[in-house]
Amino acid sequence: MSDSRFENVLRLEYPLFVKVLNDDLADKYVREIIELYNELKKEDYRFHTSIYKTYLEFAIAVNAVYKYLLLNKVKQDKALELLSEFCMNTINKTLDRLSFIQLAFHYSTNKAYLKLITISSIITLDSFKLANDLKEHKMDEELNKSMKECNVEEYFKYYHVEELMEIADIVEKSFDMFLDKNVNYNSGNEVIIRI
Repeated sequence: MSDSRFENVLRLEYPLFVKVLNDDLADKYVREIIELYNELKKEDYRFHTSIYKTYLEFAIAVNAVYKYLLLNKVKQDKALELLSEFCMNTINKTLDRLSFIQLAFHYSTNKAYLKLITISSIITLDSFKLANDLKEHKMDEELNKSMKECNVEEYFKYYHVEELMEIADIVEKSFDMFLDKNVNYNSGNEVIIRI
């Protein structure tokens, strides 16, 4: 995991966090979320065999941000709203940065691979790491499963934050919405029409 990537993503979304935190908290929220993330990461061994790695890293990051917000008296509905926006902003920025060639290549070779690149964008953009992770799994079985099918829900249940499954669903649906908006499904041939 690249802590610096997660820190940068949190810093980029500073305007979101300022909406719900007072100024004193906003100045140190990145450091404190990273601390929570590292604490949660110590227990990820419990889930290694049951949750696909990229999804697990996503779940830990979302849980850390959510935990931080709740600890700082942000109401649950506001925290979930912020998390949705946080994830969508990051994923959209990642998709927008991919060149036409990259997007076309990943989409034509495996739509699920492109989905994993975007989901992992909150924590890392290390495509070599992701490519190596993918070698450990059967493409048809693991990559085409949703986060729910890969037991992310169990992770959230373990931490009593089942409501975070809503964020996972939003993230996965946002990927499909992006493709629907940017891919022309003409006569069975899929052509990327943007970027």
